[in-house]
Amino acid sequence: YKSEQFEYLKDLFGVKLVHNPDYLTRNNNASIYVVKDYLKNTYVCSADNYFNSNPFEEYVESSYYSAIYGEGETKEWCLTYDQDDYITDVKVGGSNSWFMLGHTFWDENFSKEFVRILEEIYDDEKTYDLLWESIYMEHMDTLKMKIRKYDYDVIFEFDTLGELRVFHQSYINDTCSAILKD
Repeated sequence: YKSEQFEYLKDLFGVKLVHNPDYLTRNNNASIYVVKDYLKNTYVCSADNYFNSNPFEEYVESSYYSAIYGEGETKEWCLTYDQDDYITDVKVGGSNSWFMLGHTFWDENFSKEFVRILEEIYDDEKTYDLLWESIYMEHMDTLKMKIRKYDYDVIFEFDTLGELRVFHQSYINDTCSAILKD
């Protein structure tokens, strides 16, 4: 888009772009850190996700992490949850399990508590490589989040161009990106 078109869309949809100066030296916890003052009732999304239908709602009751059920063995982050759908444990790898995939919703209380924890540990070198999810896993006693289950064909994650090509054949010969073509 030309800059004036982008400015119009930002105003129309209430988008605010925030620069993350630590993008190259830290994991995604740095992205959360630079937007900490904006977090209230907030969707947190990964750039490598694609949604077949709109998962965003005007009103959400409580914090959640979206999940897809996987049959067989997986190296994904598998969830255990209680009778009220609150996540009680997360383990990397498992089988026949619901696993984290896609967006999350943070209610205002979750956002405040996560930011409080992140501010306490942010300057510690051990946090540089941590995903925000790893910080969440260490503080599940105070960071309450529910599982939000989705059908397997609603949310997709593309870690490689090959995965994107399998999903949509138009990417076999054309990535639709000047950057990737270079």
